[in-house]
Amino acid sequence: MTFREIPPQHAPLGDALYYAVGSDRAQTFEVRIRSDSGELLGAKRFAGVAEARFDLAPYLRRIVRFTPVAGGTGPVAATGRTVTATAEAGERSEQESTAAVMEEASSDADELPGDAVHDPDRAAVTKSRPEGLESTAPKTITNRVESAPAEAGGEAAKAAPNGHGSTAPKTIPDELDSTPAETDGGEANEDRVSEGTAESHSESALRSAASHAARSKAESGTVSEEEHGEERKTESIAATFQQSNTESDTAKSGSVTALAARAEPDGWHLLTTAPQRTFLACETPVAAPALLTTIPLCRMIGPAECDELTLLTAGPIRVAVTARSPYSDTAEVHRIQSAGLHLFRVDLGDFPDAETLTVEAEACGTVCYTVVPPPEGACRLAWRSQAGSIEHYTFPVVLDTTVRVVRQRATSTGGAARWKERTTTLRSAYEVREVLEPLSEILSAPQVWLLQNGSYTPVEVASDQATVQRHGAMSFLEIVLRSKTRTPWN
Repeated sequence: MTFREIPPQHAPLGDALYYAVGSDRAQTFEVRIRSDSGELLGAKRFAGVAEARFDLAPYLRRIVRFTPVAGGTGPVAATGRTVTATAEAGERSEQESTAAVMEEASSDADELPGDAVHDPDRAAVTKSRPEGLESTAPKTITNRVESAPAEAGGEAAKAAPNGHGSTAPKTIPDELDSTPAETDGGEANEDRVSEGTAESHSESALRSAASHAARSKAESGTVSEEEHGEERKTESIAATFQQSNTESDTAKSGSVTALAARAEPDGWHLLTTAPQRTFLACETPVAAPALLTTIPLCRMIGPAECDELTLLTAGPIRVAVTARSPYSDTAEVHRIQSAGLHLFRVDLGDFPDAETLTVEAEACGTVCYTVVPPPEGACRLAWRSQAGSIEHYTFPVVLDTTVRVVRQRATSTGGAARWKERTTTLRSAYEVREVLEPLSEILSAPQVWLLQNGSYTPVEVASDQATVQRHGAMSFLEIVLRSKTRTPWN
């Protein structure tokens, strides 16, 4: 069994991630998806097929986490923005799974009292087991089997003083290796048999002795209800020994299998593994090095505002930040040592007098900022884009803020429950279509934040449409925001 189709490195999670696995014969197998830490993310089972193709993306999209980062200018780890996973194909061994369950049930039964029942199928046997019978130490039990006739020729048994069989206690070890067994010829077998046959001879001895005792007492007419109970007890003990012997043989013959099943409790065995891949939370394929963004690279930003750049690198890179002001120029150099997805945060608070700011990330690209103070009351939003990045934009106009109260009628004397909901209507600046198109992603973005005083507050977008182009004129985007949580009060 081998993987015949595997997605490329840095494939987008917004698209299908097809894996294909095949074998030279039809079989039942299971594909498991694991993260780079070994955590099981999902599984898919195929029955009676030689080849299968499946999409891995639905299992991975749900573990992507986008959280805006705070701090000064410099590189930041892109925690939760990517998913590194692999696919494993294997088969489930029903035999080993059954052996593991039997071994676990046997170990649990040994810890229970003698009268406790662990397995319903063994209830009749377990309830009849005397307390401590599983121990290898000799046990003293009252046995009337010794009163059986010495020969099978029909001689009467020797009667005890009370007219019944002897009630003297007999010491019988659990293994019964040294218990004498009577034969049809009436001679006791004094020889010790091997370990493999001692238990079967002991069981035969018990059954033979019980049969002789029952036949003899039936002929003499002295069989009582008490003696019938003793005979049933003897047969129950023999059945218990047989069950115990069977479990012991199973454990001995399957010891290696049980260890393997313990490593994989469900009996699953790995057959082949696909190479590990790292997937990006974007909708279109991207090749490193690249700058993941939907906003144009020439942007406006306020003196105390911040931005975030998402860099996909193919190796170590050097990021240079140059701020120009009327009085001086400031330059900083930051280095990213590894390949993969990285974040680079830009904070204009680190360059208080800057009028322009340039971020050069070598082959990934260059972003130019023009520092423009925003109007009073402007709102800056951040949202998760289709490119797998968090974009920022400042809406300069707040048209209105509305408070709406939702009342719920109540029949009790406690009054009616009410919720207060606040909505805010924002309008962007007049922009060209190249800016309005990515801004319109806010309406369908899975996550949107309102940025105030350096903190990100999750909000919802209530608007369902936007105008991104007007013939012969620039246009603006108007959206309605509301809080994700309603404030209850009575």
